[in-house]
Amino acid sequence: MLDAVMGHDAKDPTSTKHQIEPVSKTISEDCRGLVIGHVTNFSEAEGVSDESRLACHRALDVFRDLGAEVKEIQLPSLWDYTVANTTIMTSEAFAIHNVRFRDHLDDVSYLTRHRIALGAFISAADYIKAQKARRVLTHKTFDLMRENRMDLLCYPGMVSDPPPIDQMSPFYYLKAPLITAPANLTGAPAAAIRAGFSDANMPMSFQLTGHMFADSKVLSAANAYEQATPKYSRIVE
Repeated sequence: MLDAVMGHDAKDPTSTKHQIEPVSKTISEDCRGLVIGHVTNFSEAEGVSDESRLACHRALDVFRDLGAEVKEIQLPSLWDYTVANTTIMTSEAFAIHNVRFRDHLDDVSYLTRHRIALGAFISAADYIKAQKARRVLTHKTFDLMRENRMDLLCYPGMVSDPPPIDQMSPFYYLKAPLITAPANLTGAPAAAIRAGFSDANMPMSFQLTGHMFADSKVLSAANAYEQATPKYSRIVE
């Protein structure tokens, strides 16, 4: 599917002209020579459960068995990525959807209504500051990967089991850092890969992110892991 949709789109002003080879031709199950950075401060971040942390460690053990080298690395605080990402995302969501939101308020769920409405209270100064932080964090992330000669980064794909919907507050996402914010903010190619099930029988995952345009390395490593762990492919009963 990625092969079909990738490439420059002249009608999209944000579309890059950078060309990459079809990804499907490079997918393999070979992790030898691959260097994966375990982002330890993300695994230890606020809210990350012991189960999610252990699931990530188990995934790294699988990659070691497949021939990859695993190193430890620390990136900027997960809160830094989260604050910038949430500010940008909320501002843009309101700017894009505010007319539709206003005209069809009763068709929008309670949680979504509050989440989009929050964007009305973010100033232009806050938005610009968040965009500046985005550039700084993006450069810092990829610079650290290059300095440590890492192909991929690995960290939990979720902080814990999701709560029941009726226990979620409208602004639940402001109470703890978002584990998906770094890839969203930097634009890094990323994959969330299943990592078994929690004691509550909820699916768990870990994330792999790569350098810009290194989608094939992310997908190859994800494929190698999935082929090596067929026990995690069962359907939740």
